[in-house]
Amino acid sequence: MSTESMEWLNKNVLIGFTEERGTAWHYRKSDQGTEPNHYPGSIPLGDVERRLFHWDPDEADLYADLGLTMAKAHGHKAIVRSDTGEVLGIVSASYTVHPYRSWLLDNVSGLLGDSAGIGSAGLLKNGARAWVQVEVPETVKTREGVDFRPFLTATTTLDGSASTTYLTGAQVVVCDNTLNAALKDENAAKLRIRHTKHSWFDVHDAREALDLLHVTKDAFEAHVREQCAIKVSEAEWHQFLLAHFPLKDEDRFPKHPNLEARRTVDYLWRKDPRVEPWRGTAYGVIAAVNTFQHHYAAGQPRAQRSRAERNALRAATGGFDKIDAKVLKTLSSIQSP
Repeated sequence: MSTESMEWLNKNVLIGFTEERGTAWHYRKSDQGTEPNHYPGSIPLGDVERRLFHWDPDEADLYADLGLTMAKAHGHKAIVRSDTGEVLGIVSASYTVHPYRSWLLDNVSGLLGDSAGIGSAGLLKNGARAWVQVEVPETVKTREGVDFRPFLTATTTLDGSASTTYLTGAQVVVCDNTLNAALKDENAAKLRIRHTKHSWFDVHDAREALDLLHVTKDAFEAHVREQCAIKVSEAEWHQFLLAHFPLKDEDRFPKHPNLEARRTVDYLWRKDPRVEPWRGTAYGVIAAVNTFQHHYAAGQPRAQRSRAERNALRAATGGFDKIDAKVLKTLSSIQSP
């Protein structure tokens, strides 16, 4: 059973700026309990601390149960939630914990000061992963009619599965999608810090390593302008669907998921307001596939992961970059002379 159920997301993920962009894709009032998880403006820092980061990651020794005796497992330790006692991960003895309050809240505040507000924050995997995303207060509109909000996300884990990461991106307001492929071409908008005893965060070094929000704004506007200038004919669109969702023998597999994906993405291309205004352009192709992945695509049968959890992980780690990049690569192969 996936940890990130709709109930979990509605209680452990906070969403801000709903007056600007509406509710999140996982919004369900009945699952929120006594306190809503959506905020009309920025999320108060105190609420993030009180509702999400009110506990500490404690370290504990590991022991093997040998029946009549216990043997200490040297070289490893457990990371435990101080409020529930739940083991979040088994890591090496040299692993250095990056507590959420200091590495996600304090460090981001040091990077941006008062220039942005918290747009989302959340816990995944029972608290073993967390993120804080900060945004500029005002929505930006491109000349092509795309409304978006530049953001900076800070994310880390307590189970040894990932480094602490700071990355910039842009969220499209109309569909709550992240379209970041252009911002990651040279990996200049991402800073990773490993969980070692020498791990250190220096604000001045981080400013130099990251594309901060004003640079992200310019980069995304240029990306939209460039992609809207690339025209995609109906014949090319059909070729793209066949190439991006391949299937060798359609007659033999009439119920194959890729056939349904083609039909759904084609519908989005022609009818959906999150995509249709940019139909006939490369940007429209990216928007169609990204929207499909956010709202319609099924997970892998063996993954034991809900669409809600998958989207949350991708949003927190920049995972939608790979999807957008793959779309552009497929489209380029179709349009190459």
